[in-house]
Amino acid sequence: MSHIEDARTRLDELDARLLDTLAERIAVVREIGEAKAAVGRPVLDVQRERELLTRILAKSEERELSQHFVAQIFRQIIRYGRNTQESILAPLATASPVVRYQGARGAFSWLAARKYFSLRHADFRMAGSPTYQDALDAVVNGQATYAILPLENSLAGSFHEVIDLVAKSPCSIVGEEIIPIDLCLVALPGATLEDLEVVYSHPVVLKQCRSFLSTLDGVRTASHQDSAEAATKVKEEGLKSQAAIASRHAAELCDLVILRENITAAGQDTTRFAVIANQAVSVDRHLPAKISMTVNLPNTAGALAEIVTAFGNGGINIAKMESRPGEGLDQVRFYLELDGNAEDLALKEAIASVRQSARSLRVLGCYVDRARLEGEADDLKVQEDDAKEGTVQVGTPKEG
Repeated sequence: MSHIEDARTRLDELDARLLDTLAERIAVVREIGEAKAAVGRPVLDVQRERELLTRILAKSEERELSQHFVAQIFRQIIRYGRNTQESILAPLATASPVVRYQGARGAFSWLAARKYFSLRHADFRMAGSPTYQDALDAVVNGQATYAILPLENSLAGSFHEVIDLVAKSPCSIVGEEIIPIDLCLVALPGATLEDLEVVYSHPVVLKQCRSFLSTLDGVRTASHQDSAEAATKVKEEGLKSQAAIASRHAAELCDLVILRENITAAGQDTTRFAVIANQAVSVDRHLPAKISMTVNLPNTAGALAEIVTAFGNGGINIAKMESRPGEGLDQVRFYLELDGNAEDLALKEAIASVRQSARSLRVLGCYVDRARLEGEADDLKVQEDDAKEGTVQVGTPKEG
């Protein structure tokens, strides 16, 4: 056996030990999560996570490992553990759920569904739907237990079609998932940028990548109902003049090559997805929660100010508010997201106050606030300077 083969064998053994250790760690995390649930302690323990990361990064420096590299790994491990404990406090009621998403395998909705449900069920089935309406109808008609549909992209904004469909349906939002969107320009093996004549993708995706697309001289864009299906189209038609903008997973599933990666108009790009079911759920008080709702108001001066004041007086933060087409010219409809649990007395009283002055009001659901659950403890910074690569600092550094 050569030296390289011997070293690779040792690497394989180390990788197996890493996986065994990770599985053992997750088992302990579950044990702690069950203990927290029994005594009513919250999932998120910011101080504990800060201390853990500080200790880990100090040990990484002793071992001459990149603190930036180690921090990235342990942030993901901690986040996975946090989500695992959240699934204990907020389990899904159905034993073997059927999940509908819009698009094909490799679509970002497919990725979001896998991320959300794999933590909660070993036995769940997924099926794609051609449109958002079809995915939602499958839940309404009992053909699926859940649908997972995009609510908001950090660059392109809200998916208004989805918001309006959910508002008009009898369904409720029971959860949310957030995934990073790493958009790639993908094409047939051997194709180059100079070969391209047309790029296919979902209209929202094309909007997200407009800056990059403007650099491709003479290349036109064409909308497709789904980014993963756009990749499938490129594969099936077999033309080097065609490309698609899709996920890395879609490229792998279609045996396409990545010509360019991370081609969004700005830096980090994320999409927030709503998990939708026929029945509303309650959220454990030890988890951060939010409420989605729609309210129809008379199209008169002061009507909007009145509901904003009602929530403000109750100490309720309006995290999101958007106007949507009303049911007539004499009224306007708003979609709101509020920080808080549906069981909070102050929130109940504020909603009751708004209901008195509104033409109509519907709570679309109360669910775990994924951004707060995953992001509140992510304030441990690794500062780089000329002297050494990593200096651990808790909190946000001050300027000056």
